Amino acid sequence: MSNDLPHPRSANVDQLGEDELFARLEEYTEALQAGDVLRCKELMLRFPQLEEFVGCLDLLEQFGDPESSHHSSKLNVDSPTMTSGPRRGSSGGSSLLQPNQRFGKFIIHEELGRGGMGIVFRATEPALEREVAVKVIRSHQLANEEELRRFHTEARAAARLQHPNIIGIHEFGEVDGLHYFAMEYVAGETLSDRLKRGRLEIEQAARLSLEIARAVEYLHGQSVLHRDLKPSNILIDATESPFVMDFGLARIFGTDESQQTKTGAILGTPSYMAPEQAAGRVKEIGPRTDVYSLGAILYEMLTGVPPFKEENPLDTIVKVLETEPQLPRRLRADIPGSLERICLKCLEKEPEKRYASADELADDLQRFLADEPVHAASPNLWRRARRWARRFPAVASRLAGVVAAASIFQIRYLFAGVSDVGHHIQVMTLLGLWSAVIILFQFLTRRLSRRPRVADSLEHAWSASDAFMLTILLLNAQNTGDRLGPLLVGYPMIIVSSGMFFNVRVVVSCTMFCLIGYLSLWLYHPLEPEVPLYGFIFLAVLSILGFVTAYQVHRAKVLSRFYDHPE
Repeated sequence: MSNDLPHPRSANVDQLGEDELFARLEEYTEALQAGDVLRCKELMLRFPQLEEFVGCLDLLEQFGDPESSHHSSKLNVDSPTMTSGPRRGSSGGSSLLQPNQRFGKFIIHEELGRGGMGIVFRATEPALEREVAVKVIRSHQLANEEELRRFHTEARAAARLQHPNIIGIHEFGEVDGLHYFAMEYVAGETLSDRLKRGRLEIEQAARLSLEIARAVEYLHGQSVLHRDLKPSNILIDATESPFVMDFGLARIFGTDESQQTKTGAILGTPSYMAPEQAAGRVKEIGPRTDVYSLGAILYEMLTGVPPFKEENPLDTIVKVLETEPQLPRRLRADIPGSLERICLKCLEKEPEKRYASADELADDLQRFLADEPVHAASPNLWRRARRWARRFPAVASRLAGVVAAASIFQIRYLFAGVSDVGHHIQVMTLLGLWSAVIILFQFLTRRLSRRPRVADSLEHAWSASDAFMLTILLLNAQNTGDRLGPLLVGYPMIIVSSGMFFNVRVVVSCTMFCLIGYLSLWLYHPLEPEVPLYGFIFLAVLSILGFVTAYQVHRAKVLSRFYDHPE
């Protein structure tokens, strides 16, 4: 390929012929695959218009699967790290650097793994006769300022750390425009790889959590928040010692970096995010945020699954924000109650209810391992009720509505001089039957949740049963001779609550059931509607409410697919 390139001022893609344009693009890709960073930079400088086409290559790269195979000793990122900004793929074919290639003072041997921002290679430094791990920025010469800033933040955060359970960094710099840092090489496997073979023994999980917590406390003592603690960022060596690594999302206190994340930005890995992190409440993120992630790691070591893991990241974030995890002892009966309490204290939604520091968590784990009483207390009745409601929001919200309705009817019967005992018993019986139906659907949904088609049908049937039971109750009200009035608010409430299933078709079908229910009232209740025009208005309101709810669910699903990385 000819290297006779025109001067940058005279080069213009619009003036090039199609054949020459593609020839320059081919030249760029050949240099890219050969690892010739200088040549790539030269082409981009002299032909800046190529950036648009190279950007297309970046986007196409995202559809590849660079992690299709890993050796057991590789650093494996099996759970994607989310950022709320635009994403860039790797710019470098199969790898930026090739085996036996000289890279500054290092000799590259093999690629160990890839993360959201960097690629890690095993290398040697001949001058010092030592083996190191070299991490280079994944998007190299096309990295924007934000990516470079985060990469340098990671290097600075790691460089200030000297702890036996934290992978240390030797140096960082730039070679031919490719930013890198060299760190200690530890042979072993990630905790995520270990967990793929099954959950850990009770004492082993507690011991590893204790050592990791002490390391994280050291981080906090050095004014560093990790913000992305997860099993794939914990390395286990041959002696079963854990090492915390990957500070790509670390935040350093006391510098301008402490303000590096704007309010509303979502950074981290959904299954291990604290609620304040998942909600983008940056001002609330602190040491207790990392404590939550430690609890999520302990939960997975004990049960084999993370506290929350749905089909896509957005579903997982909703669970993190709104629901409680399944009790660990429901998933594994031999977990001691004291260790379960430690784990759940870390996973509290409100930061102030968690351990105040990673050291407090480590101290409680030390007490557990020494068979001493732990400080994590059993929740009282009110907290148990709140956890149950968060764990099963669909059934809790519906039962709350039924109980409220039953209370109103009972108060009316006792204090409003209602003398029709038979009608009162009939209404209370219907409310009791509705409660039983709700509990039945919750039971079936839990038992059949792993069968998507059956679970989808159950959600439709559940929405239909709500509309049907409400209609029966309202039809029964004709015996009192009263107008329905505010009781009709039940239909809009049912439509809105159907959005909790996060299924557009369920919202649409629920809206249809509610419309049919109200039309039934129109036909069979003598006092509804008071004026026909009011009936048409109410039908229109139900239709619009159903459309808006379905549209919002649809928007959320689209956003979820945007963040849905294949694993």
